[in-house]
Amino acid sequence: MGTYVRPHWRSQGLGRRLILSALNHARQRPGIKLVQLTVTETNASAVALYESCGFIRFGAEPLAVAVGSQYVTKLPAGKRRSLTLDNGREFARPIELERRLHLPIYFAHSCHAWERGTNENTNGLVRQCLPKGSDLSTLMNPQLHSHPRALNHRPRKCLGYSSPHEVFHLRLPR
Repeated sequence: MGTYVRPHWRSQGLGRRLILSALNHARQRPGIKLVQLTVTETNASAVALYESCGFIRFGAEPLAVAVGSQYVTKLPAGKRRSLTLDNGREFARPIELERRLHLPIYFAHSCHAWERGTNENTNGLVRQCLPKGSDLSTLMNPQLHSHPRALNHRPRKCLGYSSPHEVFHLRLPR
């Protein structure tokens, strides 16, 4: 969960009311066991507000930007249009990630796997090669690299029976 209060509304208790309302909503849902907020470490007033509402500080999310920078920036700029993420901890600072990558970032809703259809389909294809719980430490490097290569060259109906490799390298602008 995250909140943003525009500067002209600050110091009027709106942030506190938003957080307390969200907590009240969460308490009425038996399946919700944890409410997690992410705040920029340098935002002392937000940290103080969250702590006064009962939240406990448990550290920063250093992976949030590292994941995006490490992988996404390897793509040529012409092939980057947007990024859709799930709600994992590694994407805890989306505004900073968006600014560093110069990409619009979208989040899939929790428990809405169909919003990440290609991702879910690819996970299923990976599981055909590597069943869940497989010990990857027993595989040699060439074996590990052969699986993505095979998946990237496999024709997909959603791509007009072209492979992701063909679409990425032949059809998209550089």
